[in-house]
Amino acid sequence: MGQPYLRARFQGALPHLGGLVHNPIFQAVLLAVAYAAIASFVSILRHQSYQTCALDLGLFAQTLKSTLQGDILYSSIDGMSSFGYHFTPILLLLVPIFWLAPHCETLLIVQSLALGLGGYLVYNLGRSQGLNHKVTLAIEFLFFINPLVYGVNFYDFHPVVFAVPALLIMITGLVQRRWRLFTLGLILALMTKETIALILLVFGLVMLIACYLRSKKVEKVYLVVILASIATYGIAAVVARAASGLDCPPLLAYASIRYAYIDEPIAQAIPDALCAFFSVSSLFLIFAYFLPLAFLPLLSPLWVAPALLILIMGMLSTNVNQHCLRQYHTAAIPFLFTALIIGLAQMKKGRLMLLLRRIWRPLLAVMILAAVLVNLYPTSVFRDSSFSSLPASEVEAIDSMISLVPDDATVTAQRRILPHLCCRTDAYLAPCLQPANEDYGDFGVPYRETEYVVIDWQQRHQYQGGCWEDEIVSYLEGKYGLLAQAGSVSLYKLDYEGPLINLP
Repeated sequence: MGQPYLRARFQGALPHLGGLVHNPIFQAVLLAVAYAAIASFVSILRHQSYQTCALDLGLFAQTLKSTLQGDILYSSIDGMSSFGYHFTPILLLLVPIFWLAPHCETLLIVQSLALGLGGYLVYNLGRSQGLNHKVTLAIEFLFFINPLVYGVNFYDFHPVVFAVPALLIMITGLVQRRWRLFTLGLILALMTKETIALILLVFGLVMLIACYLRSKKVEKVYLVVILASIATYGIAAVVARAASGLDCPPLLAYASIRYAYIDEPIAQAIPDALCAFFSVSSLFLIFAYFLPLAFLPLLSPLWVAPALLILIMGMLSTNVNQHCLRQYHTAAIPFLFTALIIGLAQMKKGRLMLLLRRIWRPLLAVMILAAVLVNLYPTSVFRDSSFSSLPASEVEAIDSMISLVPDDATVTAQRRILPHLCCRTDAYLAPCLQPANEDYGDFGVPYRETEYVVIDWQQRHQYQGGCWEDEIVSYLEGKYGLLAQAGSVSLYKLDYEGPLINLP
């Protein structure tokens, strides 16, 4: 009786399963879940292969750990609350999640889920603008393979990633005139990073002027965006001064760091700015932004304006990191895809749309190919760091060394090792940064005698003109004893005089 009954129930459920599979919303959600799962797996794999760094996965994991201990968003890497560097109160919303699972992997998974949600919101926005299911599902797929998306997803963790779903929620509420949804998205977006306030300020100004020129009316909603953006940046500046104790906190000094020619005489500044703007890496950024979206003809000019601002800011920067597909370009993603959706919706009945209906399959193939080709450039995330940069033996050696460090101990670690220690120890970064940044950081040995020092001799970093790994040897002699050795990785302990542990 049992088997026929189960067979009958299974056969009765098949039509329902078939209906579910063909349900448009189910397909969109399934695509988003699949992306989040794959991205989480890849991110964790990179982390376990020591392809994440103290800046920034270790930094943000440490800020959440410190918050749970009562020191709001403090990081030893910054030497202060992270509010001194960036206005990211959205991190406080992650504290309960981190309390339940205090691991770096938690942040990587949450980041992937946020971008998975962003892809579904793109699909939802496209459907609300009258685009059919196949087109919007294709746009969602383009979102998930876009170099800007996985550029931020696979380069450590950054709270600005939450601006992607937040801005899409704001935009959805705006175009649908659902003001509660709009307000929620606006507040969440402004909580992610102070630069979002500047981007939304430009967005509000562009839309306000465009609406006034079109209808001779002042749209109050864009005034709200402008005023909220100005207020948020003002709050960010006040909070940064209080958190850092400095008249000019790092948050307000980033312009001179990212645009080195600001302090130069104008005769020198202009050529330097032009040199950065017209560099090969700047040209790569243009292709990365627009090539996977078939370039500008399909994009709504008003909605693409904030993305153009972010692009120009990156192209003008003398900081080479801003020419890479990393967190700096995250906020452009929602506006680029909104511009694509609005542009397609506006041409729905035009001749161009009729042409697109005939060639959309080869056009989609070209977009996918473009997304792949962008990653052949050296500054893309997959060329910038690969999974195989550390041999398996070295990964195993580091694992064995850090397993000997007890919980709650103080430890000095290099930038790729610190994220694996910061959630369970009092970890300090080895001073392997440029001297200009050492004014703010609270570093380990030799500035602080931590109980343990772990060194991978294959991963040397420049420090004040030399390598910290080489210079620190003389300091360790007489103060630290070699506790364990595995391959090229050494573990030192303060005042240790016992036997050496040799691990394979």
